[in-house]
Amino acid sequence: MKLEDIEHFIHKDDRLKKRIEKGLNWKVIDINNALIAYREFLELKVALSDWDGKILLAPDKIKKKMKFEDIEHFIHKDDRLKKRIEKSLNWKEIDINNALIAYREFLELKVALNDWDGKILLAPDKIKKVWELHILDTTKYSDECETLFGNIIHYSPDGEKNASIHTEKVMKTKLAYQARFGKEPSSKEWGFQEVKVSKKRSSAKSISDFQVRIRQLTGEITSISMDPSDTVDFLKIKYQDEEGFPPNEQRFIFKGQQLADGSSLGFYGIKHNDVIDFVARLRGC
Repeated sequence: MKLEDIEHFIHKDDRLKKRIEKGLNWKVIDINNALIAYREFLELKVALSDWDGKILLAPDKIKKKMKFEDIEHFIHKDDRLKKRIEKSLNWKEIDINNALIAYREFLELKVALNDWDGKILLAPDKIKKVWELHILDTTKYSDECETLFGNIIHYSPDGEKNASIHTEKVMKTKLAYQARFGKEPSSKEWGFQEVKVSKKRSSAKSISDFQVRIRQLTGEITSISMDPSDTVDFLKIKYQDEEGFPPNEQRFIFKGQQLADGSSLGFYGIKHNDVIDFVARLRGC
């Protein structure tokens, strides 16, 4: 979907704005800011293919769903977790405090998105170390999860080994953070380790045998090794490595259709050596 489509969807005939003016006692500046936030929220919904509302929740619904104090209590009860970090990890006091804040934010996202089994979000490396220390007392961890959240936030020690799914989860985690907290996550606390793509070959075409060609408006073409099961956001990351364009400034068009993050290349019927057109999205547009 194009950004202009979402703009048109919201601002067509100013009907929505008029409804807000009529139904809510808001100032003009508050109405405009709310419409901008609504557009950003819809853009995230489309980017994550969240058609059924299983990934993102509107901010007011998130606040109603859980209490901030519950997560604070879950992490800081008796300072047990902080003492484990001090004993097990050679971190400075400021790093411990920042890691605990990041861990609290991660758990807040997990609860808000009902991601009990880790199918949506991926724990960044530093947060994962804190989480590992938190679950040492498995019985107490499980009991407190059930009491506070009505469910257990399950921990997966192996992370995500599939490179394509790993990339997709990283993208969803960062987008969910932006949607919830209104800012970019800190690269220090929210950094992710890359998963190397397997080099094993089979009778079918290997990853190195499947290439797509990215064509800029100048006619310049860049060939990138992919796999039909790889997602569009993974392609953006690889294209950034080649040409330097940040993923959020990339748009790909194939046979007149814009490719959506989260969808695989195979979903669009893209085959080996097909040409995908690249259009740079200008900042602020």
